Amino acid sequence: MHGEDLSVLTKAGGKKRVEGLRDAQESVTLLAEFQNTTRFVRTAPYADSSGVAYQGIYHYNGSAATVFHIGQAFANGMLDLMEEQDNV
Repeated sequence: MHGEDLSVLTKAGGKKRVEGLRDAQESVTLLAEFQNTTRFVRTAPYADSSGVAYQGIYHYNGSAATVFHIGQAFANGMLDLMEEQDNV
C-alpha cells in the first residue's frame, strides 16, 4: 500500500517489513499446490497518492484511481490464468 517508493517509510525496519510481506505474499503462488492455479499481481506500481484520497485510514488512502487500476491488474491476471488453463 506504500507504492514502489519505500523511502517514505521512516520507522526503523519499515522498509524491510514491507518488502518481507510482499515477498511472503508472492511466495504462496510459488508453492507446488498452487502452481498454475494462482497468479501474483504486484499492486505497488498502481499506488497513486497524487489524486483525491478518501478516508485515508484505508489501504492506498482510499484512492479510487489506485483501486481501479489494481482491479484491472487483477482481472488481467485472471484472464492470463484462464488462458493458460485453456492451453493445457
